[in-house]
Amino acid sequence: MRGKVFRGIREQLRNQVLQGRDIHGLALAPSLGIVLGIIPLLGVSTALCALLAVLLRLNHLLIQAANYLVYPLQLILIFPFIRLGEHITGISVLPDSFDQMQAHFRLEGAAALLDYLSAALLGLFAWLLLGIPLGFLIYFSLRRSLPKISSKQPRDAQRG
Repeated sequence: MRGKVFRGIREQLRNQVLQGRDIHGLALAPSLGIVLGIIPLLGVSTALCALLAVLLRLNHLLIQAANYLVYPLQLILIFPFIRLGEHITGISVLPDSFDQMQAHFRLEGAAALLDYLSAALLGLFAWLLLGIPLGFLIYFSLRRSLPKISSKQPRDAQRG
């Protein structure tokens, strides 16, 4: 009985992952999840992944799993993206240290908030420049390797 329950759960998970999608969809979902998962704006990646999954008819489980998998990278890459955006544009908006940031907020309030909004836009600009090629690289790598993986699946799993 217990083995039958676990087999049923495993079968449901496998069906959710494969969900009748072709190689294109199985490669595109995690590619977008990873790229959107490192966007340097906290709180938007999950909604963007859900929106794209609906619009492009992608596997929600795959796109969100990839998104959540790279969440630590999102946190790590926020400031490097901002600094890269500053470097590319020649616009410097963030102070160099955390103490300077605190002082900036204490002294300037709303003006500091606008600076941090500008910093977010610079980070987004750098993310777009790097994220698009990264997404293509991940997509084509997955698309190339998925036929090899799917050919190892039992024949009845490939049909469903």
